[in-house]
Amino acid sequence: TLLPSCVARTSLGCTLLLTGSPGTFENVVPWLIGAATLLCALAPRITARLAHVDHRHPARRGLLYVGIFLISTYGGYFGAGMGIVLLAVMALTLPLEIHELQGLRNVFSMIVNAIAALIFLVRGHLAGERALPRPVDVLGADADLGAGERLHRRGERDVRRADEEVGGAPRGGQHPGAGAG
Repeated sequence: TLLPSCVARTSLGCTLLLTGSPGTFENVVPWLIGAATLLCALAPRITARLAHVDHRHPARRGLLYVGIFLISTYGGYFGAGMGIVLLAVMALTLPLEIHELQGLRNVFSMIVNAIAALIFLVRGHLAGERALPRPVDVLGADADLGAGERLHRRGERDVRRADEEVGGAPRGGQHPGAGAG
């Protein structure tokens, strides 16, 4: 599955952020944003060129793995724009509808952000009370726990479906501490 690679690469991105200098961060971030923008701009052309290639073809699966591999590092280092890049890579590689892709994107983003938050908490770069969302923040002030449970079950179903489609999908601004040296 993609989860071990996602965890390892997110950890690498966090390590690069926490051990790098503020100058490095300031120099790298515009290039990261530029690359993400370019990928999104070229996605329709790439999709058109890949239209004849079956979604189960090893090249598409390879692109998915490489994309998640790189995006996880990007997300651990600089999370801004990660969701749209994930969506572009998944749209190129998975035979799913946009709403299903958005669900998967949300799952991956949550995994990357949770790993990064945990690393930053352990390293002392986040205040715990500010890093952990309250249920009311996630679901809204008037939401009941039943709605949260329904969303959770639906997300699990979408992830299982994507896993079956590609035979190996996962189961399951600026980072605080930027420039810490």
